[in-house]
Amino acid sequence: MPNKLELFIDYLLTSKINVTSYKKRDDILKNLISPSLFLKKYINDQINTILDAGTGGGIPGIPLAILFPQKEFTLLDSRKRKIEFLKEFCLNADIKNAVPLHGRLEKQKLSYDLLLTRSLGKPKEIMVYFEKIMDKKSKLIIQTSPNLQDIPERNSLKLIEKIVNGNVLNLIYEKR
Repeated sequence: MPNKLELFIDYLLTSKINVTSYKKRDDILKNLISPSLFLKKYINDQINTILDAGTGGGIPGIPLAILFPQKEFTLLDSRKRKIEFLKEFCLNADIKNAVPLHGRLEKQKLSYDLLLTRSLGKPKEIMVYFEKIMDKKSKLIIQTSPNLQDIPERNSLKLIEKIVNGNVLNLIYEKR
């Protein structure tokens, strides 16, 4: 039986709905899985609850949930079809630590230790929603285009790290 990450890639490649524009295994590994797994260095013993907002096809949440089965992941997306895809995958792959949730970021009330997003929207525009559900110990990681011209700042969020990994710019914030 293939490992869970291989099974996930197979699900992405054979999905009846459009969960990714990549149609080749190598492209999925290079452009989706690798940038997701890059984030593992930010998950330590103090990180227990993780929100992947705008998860779409489960990126970066599913690869990280597979890597960290002891952590709790919420996979949030406003598109019900993508959430149904993720529910089916989690059930068939026996992933018990990831909960696909149909909803919108701006309606979330819970706080999380780590908040992740990739391609949810313009970083400057979405930061306002994240700051409302962050506490002093939370970190926010926005994965975006390395061509982003203006690195956003907010009075309540401090940029603590900026790293380009392949075709992804990782912006790491904490509360001030």
